[in-house]
Amino acid sequence: MPRKDTFGSQPPLELIRQWADYEFWYDRQKHLKNTVQNLQILGAMGKPGGGRSEISKRLLSKFHVINYTIPSESNMKKIYETICQTKFQHFYDEIKTLSETLATATIQ
Repeated sequence: MPRKDTFGSQPPLELIRQWADYEFWYDRQKHLKNTVQNLQILGAMGKPGGGRSEISKRLLSKFHVINYTIPSESNMKKIYETICQTKFQHFYDEIKTLSETLATATIQ
């Protein structure tokens, strides 16, 4: 993340925000509007702290924020076991009993 300047802004991020709002940047030397089309921006970041800084709410409002935490091993086992049980519903009983074993083996 770029360091904040004297006024608390982060100029590179403000350029991204400006494009998200207007879909162009203005060239001050040539006095022209530079339109940028069909651009998609994807960002990934961690929580602020340890060298990571917070981005402005103005820029953050342009993104969909998704928070993903890794499920515990017991949750993963339950998810896989449920998938297997659903998939094996119409199989022979010998196959149906393998759901738990298969889920455990998948995690390990």
